[in-house]
Amino acid sequence: MKKYFYIGIIGLVLFEIANIYFIMPMPGSQDMHSIGLAYFLYSWRWVLRGIFGIMAIAGVTAAWKSSKIWPLLWTAAAFFIGYQANFEMAADKMFVQPQHLQMAPATANQVPTDKLVLGITINNAARAYPIQYLGYHHQVLDTLGGQPIMVTYCTVCRTG
Repeated sequence: MKKYFYIGIIGLVLFEIANIYFIMPMPGSQDMHSIGLAYFLYSWRWVLRGIFGIMAIAGVTAAWKSSKIWPLLWTAAAFFIGYQANFEMAADKMFVQPQHLQMAPATANQVPTDKLVLGITINNAARAYPIQYLGYHHQVLDTLGGQPIMVTYCTVCRTG
């Protein structure tokens, strides 16, 4: 029965890590076509958490009897990772609009010319917003050509 505890706890930990990894701009995650998997994990999150949680509860007594420290450490790790994944790494915590936008003129450009940008032209005024920076904010409020604009970029579907 103690194997149910460990399978449940490890399942919870791996689920929370995968749930964040496939949706956030992390090394490797944006190179694969993972939007379908990310949507599946998010849509079924409570079912998967329930299954793994029930497994952990079913085996906790047997795991506790065989060792007092390991079940405690694994449970603490699962709670820590769950907290980080659902609160600290939540999109509304991570993707915050910049408060002060500083745009340099093209002559003072320090962004390498091989980097992708989102270019916008309004009323003969143009700006280029580097995608590598937009990906960490997801939205930027600006004024261009006398008009207020919101520049957005989604790292999951790779659209602006």
